Amino acid sequence: MAYGTANGISNNIKNYAQMITGGDITTDMVAEFRVKADAEIDAKLVVILPVASLPLTTPTDKINSISDDIATFFILRRQFTGTDKNESAWVQGFWDRAMENLEWVIENPGSLDGAIDVVPDSGISSSTTSLDPVFGFERTINGTRATNEYEESMENW
Repeated sequence: MAYGTANGISNNIKNYAQMITGGDITTDMVAEFRVKADAEIDAKLVVILPVASLPLTTPTDKINSISDDIATFFILRRQFTGTDKNESAWVQGFWDRAMENLEWVIENPGSLDGAIDVVPDSGISSSTTSLDPVFGFERTINGTRATNEYEESMENW
């Protein structure tokens, strides 16, 4: 399921229907850009969410809007390729607005409540038993310990 809404791109681009019927863009292109937009979002969300929870199962309205804006940006940039790229402030505005909103989501992870299912156990675990932020290191040479337990520090690496 794409994050964007059914009419999100057409709301962003006034002559969207004419672009489709005129063959300037195809529904396959739009689907491709939606996938690209969602991949951009997921790539940013891994900072606050486990990879196993992506893609979001129930994207929030803000995520829908971000996806629509990124897909719109890709469509408009593709529309004007070659020697005459569409590098207008209006086109760039879709990307900029999407990135600002995505940064807001990352800074406010609670805004995604309900957007993900319970993440299954990924099998990733830690053997760290202490919550102390100071860690010890062990150095080996050809499989043989070359340091005493926890004698190394980051300064020596």
